[in-house]
Amino acid sequence: MMRDLLQSNFALKILSLILATLLWFAIDSNWHRKTRLAASPLNGEDATLDLPCPVAALVPSAAERTFSISITPAEVQVKLAGTPQVLGDLEVTNLAVFVRVPAGLKTEEMLSVEVRPPPSVRVVRINPEQVSVRPRPAS
Repeated sequence: MMRDLLQSNFALKILSLILATLLWFAIDSNWHRKTRLAASPLNGEDATLDLPCPVAALVPSAAERTFSISITPAEVQVKLAGTPQVLGDLEVTNLAVFVRVPAGLKTEEMLSVEVRPPPSVRVVRINPEQVSVRPRPAS
């Protein structure tokens, strides 16, 4: 009885076990942040970290508050370099990722993304480097 239960559709059972394992690995690998060793240990910073970060709008205090800002894309990928200990403790909230909105913004503009990392962390790459900023009437 038990033997028949195990051997019935055995190939499908093995296939579903393999697919479930692959799915688990795919989800688990994307769940955790990826810290990997850099190619050259000569630069003294031997690890890199890729983080998706939301972009904030830095609006001058003198600007009128009769509009809101739409940023596209709202999130950028930031690659950072530093020691494994520092990068292991780093959170997205430790970074300032923003665009400086000019006071007289009337139409859509492409603005450069700026990143202010904590001390002992270096910004390697920002992708994309510019985002589209568009004013919208405040609701």
